[in-house]
Amino acid sequence: MTFERLGRVLLAVVLMFSGLRWLPTRTAHGAIGRLSHKEASLALARRARANAFAAISIDLASSETVRVIVRLNTRYVSEAGLSSTQADAQQARLGSTAEALRLEIGADVDHFRGLTHLPYAIAVVDAGGLARLAASSRVAGVQADRPDTVQLDASGGLIGASGAGGAHALGYTGSGYAVAILDTGVERLHPFFQDRVVAEACFSTTYSGYASSVICPNGTGEQFGPGAAQPCSVDNPDPTGACDHGTHVAGIAAGQSYADMLSDGASSDFDGVAPGADIIAVQVFSRFDSVAVCGSEAATPCYQTYNSDQLRALEWLIDIGAAYNLAAVNMSLGGSTKYLANCDADIRKLAIDALRAAGVATFIAAGNSGFTDGLASPACISSAISVGSVSDGGSGASPADAVSWFSNSAAFLSLWAPGHWIESAVLDGAFGTMAGTSMAAPHAAGAWLVLNQMYPGEDLDTRLARLLSEGVNVTDGRNGVTRPRIFLEAPLATPTPGPTGAGATATPTITPTPTGTAVATLAPQGPTPQPVYLPLLQR
Repeated sequence: MTFERLGRVLLAVVLMFSGLRWLPTRTAHGAIGRLSHKEASLALARRARANAFAAISIDLASSETVRVIVRLNTRYVSEAGLSSTQADAQQARLGSTAEALRLEIGADVDHFRGLTHLPYAIAVVDAGGLARLAASSRVAGVQADRPDTVQLDASGGLIGASGAGGAHALGYTGSGYAVAILDTGVERLHPFFQDRVVAEACFSTTYSGYASSVICPNGTGEQFGPGAAQPCSVDNPDPTGACDHGTHVAGIAAGQSYADMLSDGASSDFDGVAPGADIIAVQVFSRFDSVAVCGSEAATPCYQTYNSDQLRALEWLIDIGAAYNLAAVNMSLGGSTKYLANCDADIRKLAIDALRAAGVATFIAAGNSGFTDGLASPACISSAISVGSVSDGGSGASPADAVSWFSNSAAFLSLWAPGHWIESAVLDGAFGTMAGTSMAAPHAAGAWLVLNQMYPGEDLDTRLARLLSEGVNVTDGRNGVTRPRIFLEAPLATPTPGPTGAGATATPTITPTPTGTAVATLAPQGPTPQPVYLPLLQR
């Protein structure tokens, strides 16, 4: 080990112990007194902060720099609860805090970026920069910015969407609402989408430490407008076929049948779960030309997504969501590290919370590692809706409602949805079949859009309770965990049209009482995440 690398390891030790500099208070008689709740919380926060810095500094033993996401130490309130004047003032404060921190640590503008609507900054730092971040009073916490990877027809009938008595036949198609798909890009001109891709964006990253490069069409790290979210395989080789993923996911959530589907390779005429909904396509992946990252020469290049690009995408959705009546966000991506409890230290939680405060639910794939006592990140975030996979009773996926062997499962999973051999759109105007919790999450997101149309006057918490209570209880035989599998119990009333403008509301025509018992919970805080990769099954 060189002296330089030894110094980096010693830095890790120093950073770890620097966060433990608190001592128990003593009474007048010299006995150790009990810390107040506030003091204990602060001590735990300092320890978590120090451990995070120590873990990141160890990465510097094998790399000149690291990418980090910094939680700024400044007051923050979700903009959904602020007036426009207050929101502007908060944005100005976040900007000035980030700029002051950039100057303090000596970062150049190419390697430091503060966010506008969230209290975060993204930075590339060396050992000295990391030490300056650790010493700064402007830093509340830090997380390594590591990459994640990706994770119909019988399924529509199973969940109450299609069929003679299903939601679609009664006019409930998610019309008037939009779903955002954070993924590998969407083929916007695929006939399954019928000109319903209403907004697009790309967030991608070039970083030599992971041999990654941007794949936004304009060659920069972000792009907005038509064509911005083109699939990652456009102008890039795709040896594993991963770039079909985003188009497949979007089709499950909101595809719509058309006359020539069979000639395009579909096995039958079928719809996605919310065929009347709009789609906001967000490409958040980067190209990686590293065998170490991709796993083998044959799988290189590969496509993975940085936490920071997901965070930037979520922030953009916070900004533009109201203009498109955004109701749901789908994230069929994540890691393979097991979390035995909720992971609310994850930097993406604040963004998911802000969306939730604005009435937008975030659905995240539970992960494909077959865990029976834990979930992957970011599905483990308590304010997200985590989705595990069951079979839909179709070819190769029988019997219906059997929990998929690959699906993660835990007591804090939110719900189940079909995810085992699901047919949907793929690139070049074709159709294909895939399996994974990646396919389960958009079933739930699409169902959420339909529920928005069914009950437009309900708030998010009431609608979530309805989604859970009207589901069909399914027990995972591996661990005895029972959670609802989504089912759309259509009301016997004429559909109320969805909103037609930003901030528009509609009056519900009925308010039926939910039946059954909600068995999923969204709850407490857990360990700091270290996201890695989810496999994708395809045939």
